[in-house]
Amino acid sequence: MNQINIMNKPKIIQAAIDEASKSTYKHKMGAVIFNGKRIIGKGYNKPCSWSRKLHPRFKKWPNSIHAEASCILSARKTLKGLDMLVVRVNIKNQLREARPCKYCLSYLNYVGIKTVYFTTNNYPYFNSIRIR
Repeated sequence: MNQINIMNKPKIIQAAIDEASKSTYKHKMGAVIFNGKRIIGKGYNKPCSWSRKLHPRFKKWPNSIHAEASCILSARKTLKGLDMLVVRVNIKNQLREARPCKYCLSYLNYVGIKTVYFTTNNYPYFNSIRIR
């Protein structure tokens, strides 16, 4: 994992937090795919009956979809070489650990996401994984 400076992208961070706030789950997760400062797709974790269409190797829970998968499906375009930010907020709207699970990392690799940034519990509150 490498340290990053995503703090200079407040529009991207706020979009991901806004997506997370839409979730009805205890762990509110939001994700945004972006290219520079341009947002390509957004998503959040939610119950989803159509998640059956997602290949089993990319999902963990039946009838539910992770923020990363929801974001990828909303983009509806080629994602090769783009970046993703994943955030988790708690009940007090504090940033918490949002490292993608192995299923989501596999899906991100499959669609060609280059780097996934995610929130952490401690300062500087962001980290990243280079996927490709």
